[in-house]
Amino acid sequence: MAQEKRIRVTTETTMPAHEQHKADGFWKKITCDAGYYPPRVKSIFFLPLHIPYLLLLVPGFQLALSLRLQEAFAKIPLIGRLARRVMWYMTTIYFGSEIDTKATIGAGIYMPHPYGIVIGGACIIGKNVSINQNVTLGRRDIDETGDPVIGDNVAINSGAVIVGAVKVGNNAKIGANSVVLKDVPEHATAVGIPARIIAK
Repeated sequence: MAQEKRIRVTTETTMPAHEQHKADGFWKKITCDAGYYPPRVKSIFFLPLHIPYLLLLVPGFQLALSLRLQEAFAKIPLIGRLARRVMWYMTTIYFGSEIDTKATIGAGIYMPHPYGIVIGGACIIGKNVSINQNVTLGRRDIDETGDPVIGDNVAINSGAVIVGAVKVGNNAKIGANSVVLKDVPEHATAVGIPARIIAK
């Protein structure tokens, strides 16, 4: 499985999570993102074709690359923010996914079916997180502050909704079409509407 062969990112640091994710450089993040898609043919002759394959034929990696480029563009003086906004708009239209430019996304993001995903601007997503199609992360209400904080090595399955000031612990799993309104402990599995913990 691609998830088993991906490049892991260590998290041993005293820096707050959101600051650590921002500190990770472009190449570190994109290398970890690409780690989910190892070459299918183990031959030195086919390795040069792997990068074009990722860029042209793997939508999940294309969206991850766009997110990393948006982060890089924001650091360019004068025109950086405009370039980032243009790329954000094109990405939103192409994938039908709206991922706020202010969201913090750690290295090793895996989106195998990157469509219909909505992520709010105050969300913090850890490292080595998988997000499937039609997932929503954001505020519970327009008048309420607080967005989800997702830990490391979390799997969020298709159609899941995580809203409000919710913390999802490391190595947790969120079941398909679940609605998470409360914190999920580490190593736990949450399913249902509203979500309940079924395993730790």
